[in-house]
Amino acid sequence: MFCRRIKVVAAGLILLCLVLQQASVRAQPPVKDLALGKVEIQYGFYLSDVSLAELKLNINFNEISYSITVNGRTVGLVDLFAKIKFLGSSRGVISGGIIYPGLHSYRYSEREKTRDVKLIFNDRVPVVSATPDFKHSHDRVPLSQEDLLGTIDLASQFIAPAVPGAAPLASENCVREYSVSDGRLRVDVTISHLKNSSGARIRGVNYKGPFMHCAAKIRPIGGHKEGDMLSKISHKSEIDVWVAPVFEARFYIPILVRAQTPIGTAELRMHKIALTPSPHQGGLSK
Repeated sequence: MFCRRIKVVAAGLILLCLVLQQASVRAQPPVKDLALGKVEIQYGFYLSDVSLAELKLNINFNEISYSITVNGRTVGLVDLFAKIKFLGSSRGVISGGIIYPGLHSYRYSEREKTRDVKLIFNDRVPVVSATPDFKHSHDRVPLSQEDLLGTIDLASQFIAPAVPGAAPLASENCVREYSVSDGRLRVDVTISHLKNSSGARIRGVNYKGPFMHCAAKIRPIGGHKEGDMLSKISHKSEIDVWVAPVFEARFYIPILVRAQTPIGTAELRMHKIALTPSPHQGGLSK
C-alpha cells in the first residue's frame, strides 16, 4: 500500500510541473524553424527528504517546434519493491505562446508489467492507444473523448513558453490554466504568481539565478479514483512551483515543485541543468 501511494504521489508531482498559457487566437508562426538550443535536466523526487526516484529530461527548442525525451526510474528502497521505470518522448509546435503537442508516447514498467501508450494529437484532441489496453474500472471517474480536448501530454508540460510581449519574469508568465492527460486521466491546473527572486538559493536545488515562485491548484476531471492520492492533494493547500527562464526568457522550466500530501512533503528538485545554445542564442537568462 505504501509503494502504491508513492507511485501516485510521484505521478501527481509530474502532472504538477508548470507549463502552457492557453490563448484565444493562434498566431502565425515564423517561416524558419531555427534551432535555439538544447537543455539537459536531472531531477530527484523526494518524500519527506527521502530520495525515491530520479528523472532525466532532454529538450530541444526551436523557433516553432520542440522535442522532449523523458527517462525516469525509482531509486533506493522503493526500487527494491516497486522497480518502476518510465521512458517517454514528445514533439510538437509552439505558436503564440501556446504548446500544441503532435505526438507523445511512453512506456511504463513496474517489475514484469509493461504498458506502451501513444497519443496522436489531431486538432488538439489526442487519439489514445495502449498495449495492453486500459481496463475499464467502475471505481474510476468516467473520462470521455471530449474531456481530452485541449489537453497536453506528460512530457510537454515541462516547458512553458513566455507570454508574447511579456517582459522577462513578468507575473503574467506565471498566470496559466491548462489541462494535462496521460491518456487515462485528465487533471486541470491553475497557476498564479507569488513573487520573483534575482538569485536566492533554494534548499536542495542546484540552481543559482533568477526565478519566479508560483502557486498551483489542481483539479482531477476524469480517469482518477475518488479519494485517491491525487484527489487528496487537490483538496489541500496550493502547490508551490519555482520556475527559471531559459534562452533569453523565451521559455520557463520548473526547478522545484513542492506539495503537501497525507504521507509527507513531496518534492521534485532540479539537481543539474546543462544548456547548449545555438551560436546566436543565450542560455539561462541573467
